[in-house]
This record gives sequence, C-alpha cells and structure tokens, in this order.
Amino acid sequence: MICNAFLIVAQTAAASESVVAVGIVIIGIIVILTYFLPTFIAAMRNHTSTLAIFIVNLVFGASGIGWIVALIWALADNGRNRGGAVVYQVNNQAPPMPTYMINTPTPPQVQAPSTAPLPTVGGKNGACPYCSSIVSARAVYCPHCTKSFAPGSVRPVNP
Repeated sequence: MICNAFLIVAQTAAASESVVAVGIVIIGIIVILTYFLPTFIAAMRNHTSTLAIFIVNLVFGASGIGWIVALIWALADNGRNRGGAVVYQVNNQAPPMPTYMINTPTPPQVQAPSTAPLPTVGGKNGACPYCSSIVSARAVYCPHCTKSFAPGSVRPVNP
C-alpha cells in the first residue's frame, strides 16, 4: 500500500516536471522570437541593412535601448523606392507590372502682361531684342523676360 502511494507520487512528479519543461521550452521560443523581432521585420521588408540590424539586435538588444533602435531602424524607410511611387495597374491577362510615377515639380505660374500703357521717354516705345515685348526706347532691361541688353539695341516700333 505504501509502495503504491510512492509510485503514484513519483509518476505525478515526473508528469509535472515534463509539463514544466515543455512550458519552459515554449516560453524560451517566444522570448527568442520577440528578441529577434527587429531582424525578422527587416528580413521580411527586404531591408538593405538587414545584416547590420541583426548585429545591433544581437549585440545591443538585451539593453532594451538597442532593441528599440534596431526596431525603429527595421521599420524605417530603406530607400528602395526613392524615384517615385509604385502604382500597380489591374490587368486580367498578365500579372501587374509596376509603373513608376516621377514626381515632377509644378511649372511656375506665368502672369499675363499688363494692359496698362507703358511709360515712354520722348513718346517712343521699342521692342525687346529677346522677347519682342514693348519697352521704352531707351531701356537697357526688359521686365518681361528679365534680360539686360546694350543701350540702343531696342528696335523702334510705332505706337
């Protein structure tokens, strides 16, 4: 009777030790996956600095600050699409091909020329030698095309 009791206690202790061992292994796997989370994120995003992120994660990750630095670095822009945004076109016959949209600056706004009468010197106007805008006959600078020219190079025009 006493032997049976000891046998039951021994079996129960062995079963609980195996459950504890399995629990420790599962917790260890979760801790390792969490520790190397920045490296996994960098690898999944095909980051250009995946190896450097792994080294920072491995060496400095235990400090907590190193882990956060590696995580931010893994989530940061890796410079793959600097030329423009990738737009995928839907096409039922072939897989989608990336189309790159180039970010071009907007052209400057052009102001319409003023219809006010131009100031004249001696009642004569002239035409700019570059843009043919009406300027004073003695002008050396065109306010329309912003170019300078020699005195007397303005072509006379009749008003």
